Order: sequence, then structure tokens, then C-alpha cells
Amino acid sequence: MKFIRDKFQKTKKAVKKKTIRHDEEIIKNLFLGIASFVFLAVIVFLFQEESRFRHNFLASVSLTLQKSAPSPNVFFASAPDISQGLPSNKVYPQGKIFPFSGIGGNASIDKANMFTMAGPYYAQDQSYYLERAKEAGLKYIFSVGYNIRMNIDNYDMPPFNLSEEQVVEEIRSQISPYLLDDAISWWYLLPEESRWWRSKEIEYIRIASNAIHSIDPKKRPVWMYEPCHRSSDNLSKMIPYLDIEGKGMYTNHVDMKESRIFCTWTIEQEKEAINIANRNAVPIAVPELFGNIVGADEYNLIPNWVRHDVYSALIAGAKGIVIYKTYNSNTSYYREYYDAYAKIANELNGSLNLGQVFLFGQKRNDLEVTVIQGPNTVNFLFPAGDVESPIIYPSVNFLDIAYGNNRYLFLVNSANEPVQTAVRGFPLSQTIIRDIFNKNSIVNSSNGSFNLNLASFEVKAFKFEKSEPEEPEPEIPDCPSDDNICTTETYSNGRCISYYNTSTCDDNNPCTENDKCQNGICFGTAIDCNDNNSCTVDSCVNGACQHIFDSSFFGCQCILNSDCNDNNICTSEVCINGSCVFLNNNNSCDDNNPCTENDKCQNGICFGDLKDCNDNISCTEDFCSGGVCIHSSEKCGCLSDSECNSNNTCVNDFCNPTTMKCDKTFNTNLCNDNNPFTINDRCHEGFCFGELICNFNSRCDAEKGESCLNCSFDCGFCTVYESSADNKNITKTAAKRTISEEDKSLFSEGIKREKSAPFSSLKALKDLVIEFFKSLEGKIILFSSIAIFIIIQIILMVL
Repeated sequence: MKFIRDKFQKTKKAVKKKTIRHDEEIIKNLFLGIASFVFLAVIVFLFQEESRFRHNFLASVSLTLQKSAPSPNVFFASAPDISQGLPSNKVYPQGKIFPFSGIGGNASIDKANMFTMAGPYYAQDQSYYLERAKEAGLKYIFSVGYNIRMNIDNYDMPPFNLSEEQVVEEIRSQISPYLLDDAISWWYLLPEESRWWRSKEIEYIRIASNAIHSIDPKKRPVWMYEPCHRSSDNLSKMIPYLDIEGKGMYTNHVDMKESRIFCTWTIEQEKEAINIANRNAVPIAVPELFGNIVGADEYNLIPNWVRHDVYSALIAGAKGIVIYKTYNSNTSYYREYYDAYAKIANELNGSLNLGQVFLFGQKRNDLEVTVIQGPNTVNFLFPAGDVESPIIYPSVNFLDIAYGNNRYLFLVNSANEPVQTAVRGFPLSQTIIRDIFNKNSIVNSSNGSFNLNLASFEVKAFKFEKSEPEEPEPEIPDCPSDDNICTTETYSNGRCISYYNTSTCDDNNPCTENDKCQNGICFGTAIDCNDNNSCTVDSCVNGACQHIFDSSFFGCQCILNSDCNDNNICTSEVCINGSCVFLNNNNSCDDNNPCTENDKCQNGICFGDLKDCNDNISCTEDFCSGGVCIHSSEKCGCLSDSECNSNNTCVNDFCNPTTMKCDKTFNTNLCNDNNPFTINDRCHEGFCFGELICNFNSRCDAEKGESCLNCSFDCGFCTVYESSADNKNITKTAAKRTISEEDKSLFSEGIKREKSAPFSSLKALKDLVIEFFKSLEGKIILFSSIAIFIIIQIILMVL
């Protein structure tokens, strides 16, 4: 029984144990199934949703997968000095000066705000602005080219139809007087915005650019501005003829106010175009300062906008800044915009010296920046509007760069909302991290990383410095010097050793520079005294370059411009490579002809415009003599009204300005026709006429005003009452007026005038004449009448 019981117990335990194992397998498989389902669900959720959880999850995964922190020696390894050999007094790419300029700005104000260049200026006379830049101590961007707009259909401008020889000659005439001026750093080619798809325009750019490069002995770079919307494919058509690539980066102007990642895209398009064309050109940023584009509610955003646009361009690879435009054109908030750019100019070219970091720093990739909160990406639509799908970029762009023994990290948030990031990848020890823009405050990074909160469009920068080891180094005994500056004595492995160094030194040769130790000996590089003039013998004497002109060399005529003189005011004398070149100018001059004015040089000859002596009088002969205008009037009938007088009161005499001859018009003035038998005399068609008051019909008509006093001819025997002096005795006499020759003349003249008057009675005149002659012929009747008159008088006296 005991055996059976023990066997049963063993069997029971085995079954129970097997059952437990079976249950455990079921639970295990169930758990794995649930875990797999949850994992797949999470994966699907992460790919479908753009939630805050997704950002945090990816960030945590990224942090767990990142590589281990580098050692201080590796992280702080010195960057090579790629600026070595470039002069410190020239602008990049020919020197170390960081290019920072504003189109059309005030040179003295820009200099005070740490700008390094002036221009370009849209003006035909570049000499004025060049002198202002030199007075302020700025380098200059010199505008050259034709004043013609090929990029728009502007009919006010002349059409571009010039030969290659004409373009080359024009370019030569504009820049030849300034070829040796060291203040000029870049050439700016006009007209700007030329279109690559128009053969004449791109041919002009080719000819003009080649002409500048061939004429300029200093081989300074050429730049032409291109508009905002051009992509790398468009830009690559023009870049073969340019040394500077700079297109518009006008975020607000092209409605990218909230999509400012457009700045990064702009510089990347420039760099890609340079690569496509396989050209060693320099990309620059051209940000905006124009237009009333800011509302009052956005006033406080201006500094962040400006800093975002400039630093995002620098992070993307821009090697210079030219602002359009820095002269005050009454743009709203101009002062706020300008001050924001001036602050950046001070950061780049002032005590922080960040311009040198961006120009000559070595890009590294060991620092890691991860977004842990906020959007990971931003996007925008292509500004030309021909791309439907958005262009996507990381929300935070950064530059990890080494300069000298230090490391720099620049970050820009291009999202229009706050973003939090984590920075890792630097050594866990011997590292000091300074906030560059926040008074060099130290960042806490004891755990090998630090987090950053970036506001919308905010820029931050950090400098990583290597600190001394915390543990003290063992004391090393001093080793005696061997008095050789090019060796260094040090204690190693229990003894003093000497090794060669590469310190700077002085080889005591004044004709060398950049003296440096090599293999224990101090060597210097011979000073370059080559003036690129084949007509001089160049040498260094006591540290000073000497250039002795040797006319024995073939083709050598000069060394200075003053050595060339053709005594022609209409040519500018230039000495180029030992040869005198005489360039036609357009100076004012004197052609020694007193009858010309506005004398000006044309094609090497002084010409003047003939003085205009035309007095607009057709009959005068106008000419200039000895500088004085002469107007001969021999062919003119008159020149003024005073020369015309016909002595007729019934006409108005005047000098006709068209024919220059005397002319007249009739008037209707009052006048005197010298006829006593008329009244109301008035001019008519050049003659004086009056109204006849006598009917001349041998009868007195009192109702018509006839009387013995005014119409004695007509009244026959007239009785005229004559009063004595005391007016008491009145006598009445009758007399027949004798018709004298004068009366006959007046009478005849009156008849003539009455005949010609439009209002006279021809019949009355006829009757008057007949009666008159009858009275003359009837002498008997006359005497009889006299006798009868005497008899009547006698009778009256008797009575």
C-alpha cells in the first residue's frame, strides 16, 4: 500500500508539474502576443500621428542610440588655418575681411556700425561714392556696365543692340581710371537680374565679365544680383561668368513671413548652382530692408526676424552679407531694421570675431542636436508657385564648426513656435561651454548633455573651450635653454630633451616675412615685391620694395600714369604693364570756337553744340559771329509797328509778324471829312464820311435842319437877322450869298463825298447840281431879284 501511495504521489506531482509548465507556456505565449500587438500598435501610431508623444519617443530612442562622447584631445583637435597667406587688409575671397555691406548706404554711418564694405550704388558716376567710402575707411563694391534694363520691357530705355567691341570698350573706359585703386574689392555688373533664357542678355554678361577679368590686373571678383525665385538650375546658367553668387532673400517681401526656412533654401540653391557649374564662386546672402511690410503688432518681432534670416544663411554656408537696401527711404521701422543688422555686423566683425569662424572654420559632425519637444520639421512652397508639394527642412538647423582650438555651435529655430532641443556629443570632462550671445555665461553640462529652449525664429550660439585637467600635473623640473628659439627643452622620461618647434621667430632679414621655425632654424618667406609690371626691376632693400623702371625692356614706355601724356584733354592716360594706353573720356573741354557751347569730349575729340541764334523770324538771317548772335533784317519790310504809318486815321497800321511787312486793318473811329455840309463824320473801309445836311434843291427845309447859316446854297435868298450892339434895334437884311471859287470847290467835294457815301441820295445831288447851274446861267433873273429886294427894303424904311 505504501508503495502504491508513494507511486501515486509521484505521479500526481509529475502531472501537476507538467500542468504548471503547460500553463506557464500558455501565459508566456499570451504575453508575447500581447507585447507584439502593443509594439505594432505603437509603431502604426507613430507613423500616423504627429503628436508630442511621437517627438518625445523618437528623441529618447535617439539618445539611447547615440555614440559615446569623444575624448577632449579628439574633440578639441586644432582646425587647420585655411586663411594662411591671405592678407588681412583685403576682403574675402581675396583677403580675411568678412564682407558686410548695404546697397546705397551712408559710408560713415555703416563704418561706425562695423560694416566692412560700401555699395553697390546705382549711379553712373561712381567716383563720388568711392571717395566717400575711402574717407570712411571702407572697401568698395564698384558698379560697372550699361545703364540699360534688359530684365523688363521698358520702352523708356534704349534697346540692347551692341557689338562685342562696343561692350568691351565701354567696360574699359569705365574701370580703367580705377584699376590700381586698392579700395575697390568687388565689381558689380549692371544691368542686374539679366535673364539667362535670352541669348542677347547672357551674351552681354559673358562679354562684360570677360572684359573685366582681362582688364583688371588685380583679378577682383565680379557679382551680379539675381532675383529671389531663381532655383539652382536657373542660377547655374549665369554662374559660369560670375565670382560671387548672391540672390534675393526677401522673406517678408515674398510672403515667407512665417516660413523663414526660405533663407536656408536660398543659400543651398546658390551652393548647388556653383557645384553644377563646377565653379569656385562665393555664395552670399542678400536679406531685405525695404518696403512698409511690418504691422504695428509685429514691431517686437523685427530683431528676431533679422537675426534668424542672417544666421540661418551663415549656417547654410553664406560667406558674406549685402543688405538691400541700407539708405533710409522712409521705410516703416527703418531704424529697428538697421539696428538689428548693425548688431550682427558687430558680432561678426567686432570683439566676438564670428565672421572669421564662418569664413575659415572647419565643419565638424560630432555634436548632436535632437528635438525633444515641438515640431521636428518645417516646410514652405517654392516662391515661384510652380511646385505644388512643400519643401521640407528640419525645424532646427545648426552648424558644428572648429576654429583654432575651440569649437562653436550655432543653432536657429525656423519654426514659428517654441522648440526644445538636447545637445550631446562633447567630452564629459575638460569642457567649458559659454553662451556667446548671453555675456559668456557658462552652460551646465555635467551629465554630458544640455537642453535648450528656442523661441520661434530664435538664434543661439555656444563656444566650447578645453579646460585644464582637474588633477594636478606632477611637478616637472626646468630644463636649461640652448638659446635657440626654434628648439624647445622639456623634461621627459627622467631627462631633459630638446625638440624642434614651429614657433614664430625673427631671422633678422628685413626682406622676409612670416618668419617661422623649421627644423630648428628660423626661416622667413621673401617679401613679394612683384608689382606685376614687366617694365620694372623689383627688389627688396632693407625691408622696402623697390621698383626701378627699365625702359630697355621691350614695349616699356611708362611706370606711372603721369609718364603718359598725349596732350589731349579728351583722353585719359593710363600706364598698364609698362605701356601707355590712351582712353577716350567724356570730359568737358573747349573746342576754341566761340560760336559753340556745351563743349564735351567725344571719341577723343572736343566737340561743341552750335549756339542757337534762331530768333524765330523767318525773314531774318541768323548767324553767330565771335560768339554773338547776329540777326540781319535786310529781307524784312518791317520789324515793329512803329515802322508802319500811312497817315490815315481810318486805318490801323501794324507790322505783320508772319510776313514781316506793313499791313493794316480798317477802323470805325470818329473823324473829320473837312466838309461843312456833313455831320456825324465816321471812318468806313478806310475813308471818312459824314451825313449830308443840305438837300441842294434851292429850298430851305427847316425840319431837316437847313438854315441860312449852314445851307446858304440851298436856301436861295436868305434873310439873316443881325442885332445891334445894344440888342435894341434889330434890322433885317436879305442878301444873296455870292458863290466863291472856294465854295464851289467845297460844294463839288461835298457832292463827290456824298456820291461815294453808302447812305447818300444820288437824286438829291443831281437836282442840286442842276439848280446850281441854272442859277448861274439866269443872270437876268438874278439882277431882277436884287432889284426887287432893294425896292422892298426902301418901302419898309419909309413905312
